[in-house]
Amino acid sequence: MRQVRAREHALLTDNPRTPQRETYRAESGIQCKGRWLWQLDSLRRWQGEGELRLAFAPEWRWSATLEQRFRQQVWKFLEFNLQLTLTYDPLQSRKLQYRQRIGIATVYRW
Repeated sequence: MRQVRAREHALLTDNPRTPQRETYRAESGIQCKGRWLWQLDSLRRWQGEGELRLAFAPEWRWSATLEQRFRQQVWKFLEFNLQLTLTYDPLQSRKLQYRQRIGIATVYRW
């Protein structure tokens, strides 16, 4: 069960007898999610996450997300991160969305 917050769906779910405007609509469906981690060596790590969701109501619609993260430890306290994300969700956009992040982080292993 997922709730979608959008103004265009308010007419479908809003109850005119209540003073509050209901701008959420519930949708049911199936979600498959997976995570993986490859420790390439003691300094490099590749991890990913994938999700596929199929919504049943009010119409059949699917969405997918794939996220990949690569971490390279440069020194004992410094790490380089690269993150790639692909998202397809027709409620947000009809096009495939792509996001890339590059970062440097400080690391402290407990």
